[in-house]
Parts: sequence; structure tokens; C-alpha cells
Amino acid sequence: MNYLDKVASFAHSLSIFNITEEVRERVKLLILDTFTAIVVGNQHLEVSQLADSVTSFKSTGNNELGFILGTNMLTDYRTAAFINGIGMVSDELDEGNQIAKGHPACHYFSALLMLALQNKKSGSDFLTAFIVNYEISVRMGASVQLKRSIHPHGNWGVFANGFGVGKLLGWENKNDYIQAAMLSTSFSMPTLWQSVLEGHQVRNIMIGLNNLHTTLLPDLVESGFSASAFTPEKIFNGVLADSFDTTYITKNLGEEFYLLSSYFKFYPYCRFCHSPIDATLSLIKGRKIDEIKGVYIETYSSAAKLKEQKVENEFAGKFSIPYAVAMELSNRRYPLINGREKERKIQELMKKIFVFEKKLYTELLPNKRITTVKIEWENGETNSTTVQRAKGDIDEYKLTEKVILKSKEYLFPILGEDKVERFIETVLKLDRVEELTTVIKPLVKEI
Repeated sequence: MNYLDKVASFAHSLSIFNITEEVRERVKLLILDTFTAIVVGNQHLEVSQLADSVTSFKSTGNNELGFILGTNMLTDYRTAAFINGIGMVSDELDEGNQIAKGHPACHYFSALLMLALQNKKSGSDFLTAFIVNYEISVRMGASVQLKRSIHPHGNWGVFANGFGVGKLLGWENKNDYIQAAMLSTSFSMPTLWQSVLEGHQVRNIMIGLNNLHTTLLPDLVESGFSASAFTPEKIFNGVLADSFDTTYITKNLGEEFYLLSSYFKFYPYCRFCHSPIDATLSLIKGRKIDEIKGVYIETYSSAAKLKEQKVENEFAGKFSIPYAVAMELSNRRYPLINGREKERKIQELMKKIFVFEKKLYTELLPNKRITTVKIEWENGETNSTTVQRAKGDIDEYKLTEKVILKSKEYLFPILGEDKVERFIETVLKLDRVEELTTVIKPLVKEI
């Protein structure tokens, strides 16, 4: 049995009854956090303008309606999957997985949700399909070593979508799972780090397209469309990646759940920025940031490339360690300052923050992700610290409580306390929810 057969067998056979309570609870937390990221992201000007431009084409049948979460907009379910997918990654608040080296859920979540709503699936159906999609996605991410110029949004994450969709819809033919996966993999995007670092949001669109394409898979498979079973090898072994090892895809599949290794974001920046933020904040304590002469950050290679001390816009800042650190320091020192004055202070502080690669830290990847921060003060003093984790890692103290609090803090201003409390309560009992519309109703503003 080759790796595709093994993956299809896992997807087909996984049952809610052989998923442990620990895995169920973590999945519900991931789903809660993902909904939060979508609602917050959908408030962005670019996303709301795009949503407004496409929602004039509204479906005439209730069965086709798709909700743009966190708004009062309705459209067809495929367009909703597209817009919600973009929103999910627009604010850099979505979950991630260190084993996968990226963000598995963003590639499929909004598509799976819309398909579940259209097909009147239960909460447990959605939860089980989410797990199938996530576990295969993480292993695919671990199997692929992308080229340095390729960003991990839009490519390896789509391989698992055919298996997740097949599970959600209850397909019996395992070859349908495989063909859906080969079609989905064929839609891999050559997302460039260069565009991200320059502040272009095209990679967000690619995630939206991933989700839109995923909603097409059932119709494509049923209509007889197909793709080569060698598609992953050809795309990820020389085109978008330098190497692809299929042995990782089936490693402990069904026995060990890698979603338990996922992390949650408590800062709205690329994950590579989080450890430097944590370390710098721990060194500042009660001192004034105006007394900083220089901040020197040593980290591993993939994080060290986020070193720009001048960014074109706020989105580019989400992928700049100097910007992220300066912003978080400024938010604590000047919480009431906005506009040009705050921007000026952030720019001044960024010029004092320097990021370097430390070869030893790179060599310790992926088992350890180490960052050292040293602050030099105007009076000549220095202090430094080294961290091997970031806030939101799997060992985070009271992680569940903190993720719930994060959702409340972000969603209360958008939807109101009553709706948000009801939403959180429903998600945390998702495996007992018979109709998914009860989950998303609190996330829809009055129409």
C-alpha cells in the first residue's frame, strides 16, 4: 500500500469515537481561535471592500447563502469561503504548527465550514473532518522543504483538502479521496516571501483561493476530473520545494495527533517575531524605552530574514522583527498616542533594533527555536536573555483560558458580549451540536 492509499484509509476510517477527549478539546480550541481570526480579519478595509464588491451577486436560495463572518453581508457559499479565507490570515492571528512549519488550518477551514453548512453536517462531522485535514496537512508540511523564496501559504497546505472534504461528505470510494487530493495539490500557489516582506497582501488572496478551490472538489470529482498521482512529487520535488519525503506523511498517522503540537498567537505578527517580543519585554520591565541605545537580536535563519528596519506599511510590519518589537514596546509606553506621533516613535525605535542569524541556532532547528536578545542602554549598561519558546506554545500555562480570553478581547468590540459569550459556549461543545448554523449565528451582524 503506497502513501496515498494509507492516507485515504486513515481519512475514511477515522471516527469521532476513537478520538480522545484531549484531542477533541484541543480541536475545539483551534476552531474557536480560527473563527476569531476570521472575524477580526474581515474588519480590515481591503477585505470589507472586496466583500462589498462581490456580495451584490447574492444567491436566491437559502441553501446557497454564505455568511461573511463578523459582518452583515451575505453571498453564495463559495464566495464566502473565499472572503473568509482571506480574512483569516489578514491580521496574523491564526494558529500554526511548528512541525508543519506553517499554518495548516487556513488552507481549508472556511471551505470546510461552508461545505458543512451547505450539506447540513453536524458539529461532530465538522470536527472529525477538521482533524483529518489538519493531521494530514501537518505531515505534508513536515515532508516538504520549500525553496527559500517560497512562502508556506497556498502550497503544501492544500494537499490534505481532498481527504478532509471526502471525510466531511462521507465518501466511500477511497480513490475519490485521492483524486480530490491530487486536484487540490495541482492548485498549489507559488507564494513569494518577497511580496510579503514588501507589504503586498497577495498571499492572503492565495489562501482565499485555496478555500474557494476546495469548495469545487466535490463537483470536480463527481464530474470525472482527475490529476496524476505523481502530482505531489512533481510539484514539491524541484518546482516549489527542494525536497519532498513521503515517509513523513504516514508517520504515526492515526496514532499520534500532531494538532496537540499547535501554537496560538497572542501577538498579531508572524510567529518568528514572537520570541523576540517576549524576550525584549522581559528585559524592559520598568525601564523607559527612551533610554534604549540598541537592541541586538540573535535568532535562527528563517526568523533572521525578518530584519527590515523600514517597512512600507503595517502589513509589511507584521513580517519585521524590528517593527513588531518597536510596536509592542510603544503600545506599552505610549498606549494613548496614535497617528503620526506614534508612527514617528516606532520608526525611531526600529532604527535601534538589529537582527542577526546565529548559525548554532539554525543548526538546532526544528527541535529548538532559540532567540537571544541583548539591550544596550544609554548609560552603558547591558542586559540580555535567551528564550527557547514563545507565548502561546503548547506548554503555555492555562492555555485554554488564555485562548478564550483572546477571543473575548478581540470579538467583544465587534459583536458585543452577549453574542460572543454564546458563541464561545457553543464552540466548546461543538461535538454535541447537531446544526452548525447555531455556531455561526452569533458571528453574523443584524441584516
